[in-house]
Amino acid sequence: MTERKAAVFLWFDTEAEAAAEFYAVTFPDSHVDRIVRLRGETPSGPAGSVQVVEMTLLGLPYALLNAGPQVRPNDAYSLQVYTDDQAETD
Repeated sequence: MTERKAAVFLWFDTEAEAAAEFYAVTFPDSHVDRIVRLRGETPSGPAGSVQVVEMTLLGLPYALLNAGPQVRPNDAYSLQVYTDDQAETD
């Protein structure tokens, strides 16, 4: 079984890591868990730049995505559901 079953997913242009660091020092029971970097050039950014930051915010799992300038900030969020295999997803 996976450790996390779901996470709130927030989209950013390029500020996901800075936002995660700010949240981690501002709110109790908050910390950055993992940073995933781009392996190659994409519309979201150059190779080596931050793609996703997984963090705990007030004890809850969050994923922050740098989606690039084509994504304008808004009030929306999505949920990411973690599954162990395709059968669980189905």
